[in-house]
Amino acid sequence: MKISVFTPTRKRYKMLTKGIDSIINNADNLSNIEFLFRFDVDDISTMKKVMRYYNVDKISTDTVNHAFKWGSSRFKVINTFSKKFNVSMRFIYGKRWGYSLLNRCNDESMYVAKGEYLFHWTDDFELLHNEKYSGWDTLIREGRGQNYIFFFRDANRKRKPAVGPISLPKKWFIINNRLCPNVLDDWWYEEICKILPKNTRVVLDWEVRHNNVWRTNKQDITSTEGRDVFNRDRESNIRGYEYYSEKEMEKIKKYIEDNPNTKKTSQLHDNSFCGQRFCVKQGGTGRWSRK
Repeated sequence: MKISVFTPTRKRYKMLTKGIDSIINNADNLSNIEFLFRFDVDDISTMKKVMRYYNVDKISTDTVNHAFKWGSSRFKVINTFSKKFNVSMRFIYGKRWGYSLLNRCNDESMYVAKGEYLFHWTDDFELLHNEKYSGWDTLIREGRGQNYIFFFRDANRKRKPAVGPISLPKKWFIINNRLCPNVLDDWWYEEICKILPKNTRVVLDWEVRHNNVWRTNKQDITSTEGRDVFNRDRESNIRGYEYYSEKEMEKIKKYIEDNPNTKKTSQLHDNSFCGQRFCVKQGGTGRWSRK
């Protein structure tokens, strides 16, 4: 089973490669993993640094045109192979949508991903070493042919389930031609778990560390130009911003009910979210519409 690790990134060469290296060094079978990096068209210099770091051989370049739920997009995909780690890497570059519409970068990556499972990585995370298992990918491959959403544990929060990164079937993206309709995907992943069938949410016995620089003395230009701006005005001045859609979540739920899981994984099937109400009262934060 192929797993597609995708991450949107901007001007974070060192932080990005540190995190990706941690994924590679803790994987069991790289031959069935691909990495997809999504860069802005005005950040090609960072993309080239990452390509040099991973010592990639270019195979081909594709121009992709696709009509997403939010509109049409045209972007490039450079297909490569890393000689440093012997793994497939694909470099996507296109329009700078900005932090507030970061979901569009995610959608572009998920659309071209080839894996049965998607692994949504964030460029300020690090996967910690784990002596118990041969690889994180072996645990996710237990979901082959099933419909599970995998969460990791947060090393910064006493091993509580992390709100990111996550892994889930690409079929979930195909159902609505997208997943989360806005930048707040971490909360979307938790919200959808409230209506999914029992045992769909799986928490892995594996820790990640969030090397968050926001609101610290290490804050970088990516944070100040992105998250700072979004948190100041939230969705009020963003053209094209959309809220979570219960209708789209229900379509994913129905698909799982029509294609129920037939076997459990070896990890914790956490039902603590099942049956909880959506956090609609927090609509002002940009998640749910207040209407």
